[in-house]
Amino acid sequence: MFISPAYAQATGVPGGTDMIASLLPFVLIFVIMYFLIIRPQRKAMKDRAAMLSAVRRNDTVITGGGLLEKSLKSSTTMSWKLRLPPTQKFVFCAP
Repeated sequence: MFISPAYAQATGVPGGTDMIASLLPFVLIFVIMYFLIIRPQRKAMKDRAAMLSAVRRNDTVITGGGLLEKSLKSSTTMSWKLRLPPTQKFVFCAP
């Protein structure tokens, strides 16, 4: 009726080499992203965890806000108590 036959349609095995050729760019993009983004980020996370687990009592640390303090107590839950000078006043804001 209104549907004409598709003469330009390829004949042969469906999903043969065409499927591999169409998936190859996605695989290459993933491999490149793994080596440029994921792998260095994992290495940085591992180095940071090792550095934070090495903090002991009376170690001098620099906080994210730029305070240079001595640690009083560290625990296995990645939380620390810091010694703040009594002469300085600090205002902490919760995020």
